[in-house]
Amino acid sequence: MDHIANSYIISLDPSRVVSAKETAERLIVGASDSSNPVTIEYTYNGHAAFGFEVSNLDDWLVELLLEEVDVLSVEENQPTRILEQVNDDNQHFQSTSKFTWGLDYLSWPLNNLYTYTRNGTGVTVYILDSGINLAHDEFQPLYSRATCAHEVVEVGTNCSDFHGHGTHVASVVGGSRFGMAKNVQLRSVKVVGQDGQGSMATVVAGMEWVMADRQEQIMKLKEGDQHDGDAYPTIINLSIGGGASSLLNQAISRAKESGILVVGAAGNENGGDACDMSPASSDACLTVGALTEMSEQAYFSNVGSCVDIWAPGVEIRGAWIDANNSTSILTGTSQASPHVTGLAALYMQGGMSATDTTEAIISDARYIETLGQHESPPLAAYSGHVSGSQSANVTVYLGTHQPSLLRMSAPSLASTNGPSIQPAYGRPTLVSVPTVVPSIFNQRTKLTSSPTVFSGTPKRTTDTSSPTITTSPPSLRPSSAGYFADAGGALQGPTLTSAKTYDVTRLNTITPAVNAPIEGNIPSEMSMNDASSASPCVFGWINAQHGKIAMVLLQISLALYVA
Repeated sequence: MDHIANSYIISLDPSRVVSAKETAERLIVGASDSSNPVTIEYTYNGHAAFGFEVSNLDDWLVELLLEEVDVLSVEENQPTRILEQVNDDNQHFQSTSKFTWGLDYLSWPLNNLYTYTRNGTGVTVYILDSGINLAHDEFQPLYSRATCAHEVVEVGTNCSDFHGHGTHVASVVGGSRFGMAKNVQLRSVKVVGQDGQGSMATVVAGMEWVMADRQEQIMKLKEGDQHDGDAYPTIINLSIGGGASSLLNQAISRAKESGILVVGAAGNENGGDACDMSPASSDACLTVGALTEMSEQAYFSNVGSCVDIWAPGVEIRGAWIDANNSTSILTGTSQASPHVTGLAALYMQGGMSATDTTEAIISDARYIETLGQHESPPLAAYSGHVSGSQSANVTVYLGTHQPSLLRMSAPSLASTNGPSIQPAYGRPTLVSVPTVVPSIFNQRTKLTSSPTVFSGTPKRTTDTSSPTITTSPPSLRPSSAGYFADAGGALQGPTLTSAKTYDVTRLNTITPAVNAPIEGNIPSEMSMNDASSASPCVFGWINAQHGKIAMVLLQISLALYVA
């Protein structure tokens, strides 16, 4: 496992220590010389963690620290990175196009429309990333919805995004065109630099600040007698990650206990085990894998029982940094995570707690058999059940999109009990759920390995024996949605009383909203007057034309495939 040389994170015993900063200064006094000083980089005051991170710490000093009675553990610091899948398909250009298939997919069925009732009003999302282009059209009026909250790295830049990743992620969460929750409050916490790199220490420092800030906001609300702290819904999006870290996982658990929902990307190790990553391996994190338009696991996405749910993560359009109207098409679990973060904001707008929101997102998900591979849950995020009364719905026309012939020529997935693929609205669509959906699956747990952690029974400085250097024991991480059949396809009966069930009735009654107002660019076949009524007959005619075109293209591509 990669680690940052001579950089360590020291956890302190809160029952013995009052001030992490003072203790850090006391412990490193005389531990460095002028040519290679030991430096305290960050201190954690008990919100996300309690301790400090130091650089230039030699191994013999680590041993001395472990002899201190106030020290609980010392963990090697690890690099973190943005979880964008870098390849030649990533495109950055100026465009005013509204199309983003991710919104279409979550609102289901695929019809180039995104229908929603809630818009995330009153929910605050902290984007721990590379910053945000606050002047972008997606976040206007300026400083009204998107603001710079805190800078862990590149301090003094007003959270300016010199990479682009954070801007793109924020727009998928809550952009005016590309966002799931179009009126959510976006707070930038800059924890990775313009090279897309950071460390576990910087991410934990960002979470420490967020938790302290939320506590302060809640106190202000209580002082003003406006409402209690439960009415300050908060989400953290982590489209970044690295190797498994007990410290980061502990910070996520503390955030959840305080009422914050943490949504994280599964990672892009080309089908690797998400349980080997953090934040993905945390049982308190809502971990998101990336799926394709074909409702399949994206080849790059990590998999396994630590994945909780799947969301669109291939060729996702969002805001960019080249100009204030520029857009970018990115691929990665980094793009899947903000779809679910935005969806969570819609639930939490209705007053749901972080825990209840996680459970609702999983229970309301669509069952798709093709996603249930490699011990992953067969669940795709779905926004239809979060809506309120149909009369309050808003429908946005997303524009047209044609997938590549390569994707359209994929073999059929039709089977007796499985979903099938057929052309609809100009692209292949999963149009049915299995006719027999198992109501309960066996919940599995998976052993996860943590990075090397120097630990041992704390010894007083008078004890000259060396501490034991060990690897922290593996932790059990059951996925909150880890229900699946075994490798042979045989269904296993429930072994835990807490096993969840899939609501087959709801899965089979997903229907699009009708008679809803339309926003955005209207198809040329429709007049503005027609659009205002959103007649299902008119949409049916348009979709029929799309279907005919798609059928012709599909036949051509299949002929080429056979040839």
